[in-house]
Amino acid sequence: MSEMSKRKNIMLLFSAHPDDEVLSFGPIALRARKEGWNVINVAVTLGSDESQQDRRIEEVQNACGHLRIKVHIPHGAGLDVYASRDSEEWSENVTAILDILYAHAPDVVAVHHENDWHPAHIHTNILVHDALEQIGWNGAMLESQYWHDMFNPNVLLEVPSSDLDTLMGALKFHTGELERNPFDKSFEGLLRFNVCRAEKVLVKGSRAPEWEYAMSYRLSLWAHGEKRVSQVPLIISESDGIDPIMER
Repeated sequence: MSEMSKRKNIMLLFSAHPDDEVLSFGPIALRARKEGWNVINVAVTLGSDESQQDRRIEEVQNACGHLRIKVHIPHGAGLDVYASRDSEEWSENVTAILDILYAHAPDVVAVHHENDWHPAHIHTNILVHDALEQIGWNGAMLESQYWHDMFNPNVLLEVPSSDLDTLMGALKFHTGELERNPFDKSFEGLLRFNVCRAEKVLVKGSRAPEWEYAMSYRLSLWAHGEKRVSQVPLIISESDGIDPIMER
C-alpha cells in the first residue's frame, strides 16, 4: 500500500468506450500531459458490437496517439461491465481493474459520474469504485459528465482554443462512431455551455469567467478506500496548474 501512496504524477482515465477519452476526459488529460503527467487511458470496453471492436481499437489508439497519452485495453478486448455485480465475472472485472491500479499506482483517477445515463458509463463508475474501495486507495478522483449533468460539480477547467483544436483532431479519428452519431458537431457547443453554467460550480448568481470553453468535473479525495467529495469549488484557468486537485 505504501507504493500506492507515493506521488508520481500519474493519471488514469477509465473510459467506458473509445471516444470517451476525448469527450469526457480530454480537457483534463491534455492539461495534465502538458504539465508533465503520465496519462493513461483505460478503454474499459470496446462497445457492445463485437464486429466493430477491431475498428474501435485502431481508432482509440490513433486518438490517444494524437493526444500524446497512453492507452490500455484490459485483456486486449475490454471488459463486460454489464455482468451482475454478484457474479464471478464481475469479480474478475474488479481484479482486472486492481491489476491496473497496482501496475500504475495513480495519483488521480478519472471516471464517469454515477448518474451519467448511459449504462456502460454508470457500470464503469461502479466497477472502479469497487476496486478503489477494495485496494484502500489514496488519491484524487475526477468524475466527468457527458450524457447527464452532475448535480454537484465542483471543478471548472478552462479549455484553451488550442486544446479544443487538439481535442477535435483526436475525435476525428473515431470515424466509425462519428458516422453513427456526429459527436464532433456538438462538442464545441458543450464546452461553451459549461462556461455559461459556471455558477453550478461556484454559487448561484456568480459571474461566469471570461472564457470561451470549459469542462466541469467533480473532485473527490480518497483516503484508505473512503471517498470524500470536496466542498471547496476549484476554478482552473489556462494559466493555472492542476496541482490544487491534489490539495483539496
